Amino acid sequence: MVHKQRPLEIFSVLFFTLLVLFLGVYAMQLRLVNSRESSVHFSQLIQNSAFLQSNLDGEAVFQSIESSPGRLVAVLILENGVPLIFWGDESLTGVQSHSLILQSNEITQELYMRNLRTGVSIQAVYSVLGLPELFFISRAGLVALFGFFFIVLLWYVVDSRTRIASKAVHGHVQGSQQEKASYSTPPPPATQVTPQIPARYPGESTNKGSGELELPPTITTPVQELDHRKEESPQEMLQNVQETTMASTLVCSLDQMDERLAGELHRAGSNQADMTLALISAESKINQEEFFGLLKEHFMYRDVLFQDGTNTCWVLLPQTELDLGIKETEKFISLARRRYASGNLFQGLSGYPNILAGLSSRNGRILGSDRLKKEARQALKKTDRGTPVIGFKSNPEKYREYILHKQVL
Repeated sequence: MVHKQRPLEIFSVLFFTLLVLFLGVYAMQLRLVNSRESSVHFSQLIQNSAFLQSNLDGEAVFQSIESSPGRLVAVLILENGVPLIFWGDESLTGVQSHSLILQSNEITQELYMRNLRTGVSIQAVYSVLGLPELFFISRAGLVALFGFFFIVLLWYVVDSRTRIASKAVHGHVQGSQQEKASYSTPPPPATQVTPQIPARYPGESTNKGSGELELPPTITTPVQELDHRKEESPQEMLQNVQETTMASTLVCSLDQMDERLAGELHRAGSNQADMTLALISAESKINQEEFFGLLKEHFMYRDVLFQDGTNTCWVLLPQTELDLGIKETEKFISLARRRYASGNLFQGLSGYPNILAGLSSRNGRILGSDRLKKEARQALKKTDRGTPVIGFKSNPEKYREYILHKQVL
């Protein structure tokens, strides 16, 4: 089985490989610079008058060395192979052919040799890679490691957010597939509870300030009033057909909504999750295709959008609480205003597009689709330009008590 490496593992291997190469090159550069300095120092040292005398004076040689040692570690002067003067670290001495010599490790030290005159030679060992150089190399390595850890931390933050977003999208798609399967195979009768939903119950209010919105005792139908329209001309009829065709590619038709909404409510009740329904309406001057196109762009999925009129659309928000649904709807209205201000959408309006929205949520209740739609419609009626979004907030405890009281009676 072939193991597939993750990008972070590949990045780590590549980083540490480049770091080792960088530190190696950096150390070689420091050694080269120090070697050149030591070579210049050695040349200047042997030009000193103390080394040019025919009879070398040890005291003068020592004073000349100690006055400017530089990176010098040890000095050995030989006369016909016999040690004449020695200065420095004795551990660097060795014996070769019964003669005393200086030795270097050729990594951190450099050995220089020169003949002062006939029969007299000098050997010197310089440190070209010592503790100061190791400090600079270690500091560069620590800076690189801190940069690596910062990049890894940023990687994990971005990756975790990407995974969360991917799981959310996957969960929505999986939920849609489960819902389609539930349509073909209905739940057992024991799980299908259809309580008697009253037309009015106490404790329900909107979140528009401190005001309360009580439902009237009569249940309105999806089409509250039928206006008497004038007979349409053939041109108007063709335009309406074209607008309906364009909208059908962006959102779903209203006759598909009840089955989808019932499935979402059933799934939310089984998983003890929340579910929010929004009814978004725009003024008639707004172009219908642009309005539905922006809805699909913001809410991403066509199967949660259902057209209910020229510029009115239902939006299903599975696994979403009412407060989050309100925030998401407000983001959509802000997006529409930004697009209008930038000149990209809704041209020809005298001001910002008037888009209103009413919302309602399951909020732990067992209720039908008609009830949820009714609450969203009632919330939409209370909106205006000053308060474009209103959510119908129910009290689930009082709702349960009311249902139990009705069943007992």
